This record gives sequence, structure tokens and C-alpha cells, in this order.
Amino acid sequence: MTVERRLVFEPADIRALTLECKKCGVRLTAKAAALDVPRSCPGAGCSQGWWGSALVLSRDQGQWPYETLAKALADINAIKDNAEVGFRLLLEFDEPPRAS
Repeated sequence: MTVERRLVFEPADIRALTLECKKCGVRLTAKAAALDVPRSCPGAGCSQGWWGSALVLSRDQGQWPYETLAKALADINAIKDNAEVGFRLLLEFDEPPRAS
């Protein structure tokens, strides 16, 4: 018999979003509604760019997917208790593998 365990939660359960530098591993954590992705890593001595010139246009046009996600989470949380919304959005993830 196979047993699967999954994690299910609502967007309101998300306390914060964390961005991790691919180069140095420094993390920046902010509440979803307050997420503002800096142009480069905030780590001391790290020069890793976090978004290049090709992404500037999409960000300037309000189509930056990370900030769009953060705003969507805030908007969902703001209306989740509205009586006209007849459903709950639940996010489902596989349980992380256990360390051996």
C-alpha cells in the first residue's frame, strides 16, 4: 500500500514570501503585500542582479510576476470572507521528503 501525505493551506496562511539569491544564498523575506523585489542582491559584497534590463519593461508595465503574485495574495485575503465568494482557494503541496 502506498501512503501519500500532502500539505493543504489557504493563501491567508502564507505569512511571508522569501527571495533567495542564487549566487550567495542571502534571503530577503517580506509580507506578501509588502514585497518589493530589489534590482540586485542585498547581500554584502554580492553583485548578483535579481532582474535584468529585459525584465524592466514588464515590471514598469505592472506585469512583474513576483509582485503580481504578492498583490494577488493580498487581494484574495482581502475578499476571502466576502459572502459573495462561494469557495475557498486551497493550495496543495506534496510533503517534503524526510531526511534519512
